[in-house]
Amino acid sequence: MTNDELTVIRRQMRDDDEWTGIMLDELTWRVMALEEILAARWPRSILVRRRLARDIRASVAEIDGDDFTAKRSNAIGTGWCARIPPWTRHRREG
Repeated sequence: MTNDELTVIRRQMRDDDEWTGIMLDELTWRVMALEEILAARWPRSILVRRRLARDIRASVAEIDGDDFTAKRSNAIGTGWCARIPPWTRHRREG
């Protein structure tokens, strides 16, 4: 193996480690938000639930897809390449 090949492998491993950390942070945040909903007493639990729902809807607002499930799947998997271009975001169809 050449030095250049090892450098490429190291970069890939570093990038994979970085993405794993990002996804772990996101998962931890979601679990904490769900725990907060379960731990909150009424009427605060309603406000906490609405805040999480708003954040989840906002996370898929600019993602391309036919329904929420498709948008959420794109946002988690490949949302960065499925974003709706700004020039078509507010265009209304005929």
